[in-house]
Amino acid sequence: MSLLRSHIERLAKLSRLLATAPEEETLVGELLQTLRTIVFAKEVRVVHSDAPSAWKDWTAGPQTIHVYDREDFPLRLSKGTVSFFEPENESAGFVWTDSEEPAAGQVLSWVAPMVHTSLMLRAALKRGQQNILSEQSLARKELRARDEERRRIARELHDDLGQSMVTLKLSLKWIEDTIAEKSGMEEAAEELTRARTSVSTMLGKIRDLSHVMYPGVLDTLGIVAAIKELVHQSTSRSGIEIDCMSTGAEQTLPENTAFGMYRCCQEALNNAVRHSEASRIQIEIGFEPGSVRLKVADNGKGFDPRTLSAPGSQATNSGFWTIRQRVADLRGSFRVSTAHRQGTVVEIIVPYDVRKPDGRRKNKTTGRG
Repeated sequence: MSLLRSHIERLAKLSRLLATAPEEETLVGELLQTLRTIVFAKEVRVVHSDAPSAWKDWTAGPQTIHVYDREDFPLRLSKGTVSFFEPENESAGFVWTDSEEPAAGQVLSWVAPMVHTSLMLRAALKRGQQNILSEQSLARKELRARDEERRRIARELHDDLGQSMVTLKLSLKWIEDTIAEKSGMEEAAEELTRARTSVSTMLGKIRDLSHVMYPGVLDTLGIVAAIKELVHQSTSRSGIEIDCMSTGAEQTLPENTAFGMYRCCQEALNNAVRHSEASRIQIEIGFEPGSVRLKVADNGKGFDPRTLSAPGSQATNSGFWTIRQRVADLRGSFRVSTAHRQGTVVEIIVPYDVRKPDGRRKNKTTGRG
């Protein structure tokens, strides 16, 4: 068969398109245009199977493309020209055209392998994307479950065990005072004093642990106060100069949004303290209508941003993956800007539904007794 130069160019264009694994309808439409140009086809049909007992059937005419899902192998039409993807396994699928031109069979024998490869590549890409989405969805569910468990345990520590320890401390103090008034009971009074001191220490540890797991100030005073408290604690432990500021009118965020943003800030701040070798860290929380923005910037050593996607790298394992998952779960956006010796900036923007104040914060304190 001798092809015109325009026919060769048309087939080359088709092969380039198929190599990109386009949408199936785009593929079938371009195939029809190619066969119309070379062998005067008016219809084309592509049948493909990428799973047992499941076939996709695309039929394209001059104006429309119909798509069918079939459980039984679709029979080819009696008239026209057909080329099977796998001659030894016809059920793998085929390409058919209504053209009966002598050249139709040869043209189909050339394009059918390309069509088959393109469809298999697209199916593989879909499966890969579905697997990635499934893994990400599972990871986010695990994060949500872990966060909820943290909240539950923190509240139990604070409300149940914490209150029991306070009661025990008061009881010990009453017994201590009663015994101290009687002669000959000095040693018992001293032992009670030591026991009460131990209870006070345990109570402080319980409150610290409860706060680490879920900061109560987040519910009582909001995210700005919670992050400022986090900054105060980090400054005390690390000695690094950490500044925190907020812009815009603070809004009452949904619980999941507030806690997710707090954890993201905690991860980013911990990364900067532990890895950046920075002397200064700046945190900014900005409120805009319908969204809240968090920015954590340090003047540290920075890193190669390409390592963010490198498996096993310090950047991958230092919390950025968790931040990305949390932000995605909140339908937000996340960006890291860094370079060697240029510091690191983490920016997060999360949308939220504006909530009316419900009075939860009235007459509440955050005292640490």
